[in-house]
Amino acid sequence: MPEKKEARVPDHAYPTDTPNVVIEDPQIREIVYTVLGWAGVILTAAVAADAVAPAFDISAFTQPAFAVYGVFAAAVGRVARKNIPA
Repeated sequence: MPEKKEARVPDHAYPTDTPNVVIEDPQIREIVYTVLGWAGVILTAAVAADAVAPAFDISAFTQPAFAVYGVFAAAVGRVARKNIPA
């Protein structure tokens, strides 16, 4: 009968002593999510207006703005996702 080998747990699976960064205040979470939401709406409207209007080209501003928005939204989502009240 072949021997059973124990499953090896990867090193990154163990908890560390580094505390998680969390946004604990629900009012701050609400403010941050509201600001991110409106920033997304405004950027989307700006891109749509830029696509329709041949008179101006603001893609030099909207593309980097969307990149920054995406990184910031992802970071906030990682920080606050476990704090969202049920």
